[in-house]
Amino acid sequence: MMASELESDVGPQDTAPQDTAASSDNPPPVVITLPEDQPVLYRVSTDVEYTSRFVKDADERLIKLTSKIPESEQYFALKDNMMEAAVVAIKARLGDRDANLKGPWVLTEIDHWDFEKERLVAISDHNIVSTWYNFRYGQVEEIKLIPLKFITEVLVGKFTYPSMALVWANRGNGLKITFQGNEPGFLERWNPFSIQMPYLIFESHVLARRQVITDDKRLQLDDFLDVLKQSLQTVGSQVAVKEGNIQLNTYCNVWGMIYNQSRMGFHKKRGAMDK
Repeated sequence: MMASELESDVGPQDTAPQDTAASSDNPPPVVITLPEDQPVLYRVSTDVEYTSRFVKDADERLIKLTSKIPESEQYFALKDNMMEAAVVAIKARLGDRDANLKGPWVLTEIDHWDFEKERLVAISDHNIVSTWYNFRYGQVEEIKLIPLKFITEVLVGKFTYPSMALVWANRGNGLKITFQGNEPGFLERWNPFSIQMPYLIFESHVLARRQVITDDKRLQLDDFLDVLKQSLQTVGSQVAVKEGNIQLNTYCNVWGMIYNQSRMGFHKKRGAMDK
């Protein structure tokens, strides 16, 4: 079966109930009916006022990049009740079919251009739910739904690069989940904004990977993998977890290395503006 993509914009005409987990000046949530058993991307756009404020705040935070805040306290995802509020916001956009969520975990997703991005991940009775959630503003930006029975391979291992790649990254083990979908063409593979890749690649959150925090299972890839195995068995999937290298087909991405080193894909405090 071919993968499909669903994009939905939140606009003034929407009349869905207000999300109690989001702040009053954020766009209201939209409850959508998703096509069953298809990989789906649901992108939630923000209004102009919110987007402008976010860009302005980001520019102001870059004025001072140094911070004396302990690294374990810099990430908004770990603030009290933040993950719980995120789950409420996500459930408001899902149907009853995905109401029973296991997790959540806050992991690092690695895209096809080697960009690291903070993602809130959960598993329902039918789907993997991977969400781009703005922990700073309590805003759902994007939701990916991957049906468990569409998964064709689960690979666990170390990350590798092509032999001629001019890329360096200090990473541990990762997880690659391949599912049925459209095979990306040449232009899509070379487009850093493409969303057509038929796989998800995760590793533990950067705080867990660097052993800044070692006792929070919500940041651990291994804990997510254990629940994924059980969920695959529950839906009758015959897919077994394999061990092997996970190759990232990136050859030269200087911007990606700068992006990852500065944690630009994570919602964290960045200097005096974010006390």
